[in-house]
Amino acid sequence: VLSVRHEMYSIATTEARPILIFCRSRASAELTAEMLRADTQDRRIKFYHAGLQAEEKSDIEKWFFDADDAILASTCAYGIVHAPNMYLSFSGCYRLRKKTLENISFC
Repeated sequence: VLSVRHEMYSIATTEARPILIFCRSRASAELTAEMLRADTQDRRIKFYHAGLQAEEKSDIEKWFFDADDAILASTCAYGIVHAPNMYLSFSGCYRLRKKTLENISFC
């Protein structure tokens, strides 16, 4: 069985981007982004959660929607704002490719 960190690295380096990774908490969103930046040497990977200032959230939203190769680690705050009709159980971490909301899998 692969570790979550290994699975995240695999997704970040092999899956088509952009990728949105849903995390359980603010801390896990920040930690996931930090871990992926370290593992992939990609400093563009960002995090998003309700604890950010409105301007920070707006900048990240614009960046994510404009980028073709983005990875965003987020709490459900992003899903509530941008996909309010989407239901997910946030008991774990999920990945979701932008523009294909039906493509959800555990990671």
